[in-house]
Amino acid sequence: MNKKTIESLEGKVFNKLTVLSDKAGLAGRKVPCRCECGKDYIGSATHLVKGQVKSCGRCKKVSADDMVGKQYGYWTVLDKQDNEWVLCQCQCGETRMVWADNIKSGRSKSCGCYQKERTKKAVTKYWERKRSGEWE
Repeated sequence: MNKKTIESLEGKVFNKLTVLSDKAGLAGRKVPCRCECGKDYIGSATHLVKGQVKSCGRCKKVSADDMVGKQYGYWTVLDKQDNEWVLCQCQCGETRMVWADNIKSGRSKSCGCYQKERTKKAVTKYWERKRSGEWE
């Protein structure tokens, strides 16, 4: 046989996953695990050992409840509407409903004032350099 035998992984923890049971045997076998979030997961023993699998993939890192009162970019989360939407206030004073995943992932940093601010700075810098003769 080409596959090598490896030791039992039962009870060992790999990132957020704990191996529930394992019969020492062939590499590449599937083993049942439990994630820190409480969900069960069946994964490859090899992927666990190599660190290629970190969690069940279904657990949420930050729930909308945990976001209230915290700041993400220019947004301050004021209230949770449900698990997907949160009420936020931007630093400029604008208040909006924002999809929680967009805030967590960094796709939404502000109501749009952040981009306007960056564009204004870039344009100002461009014209200052152009007027000074730096680009001639």
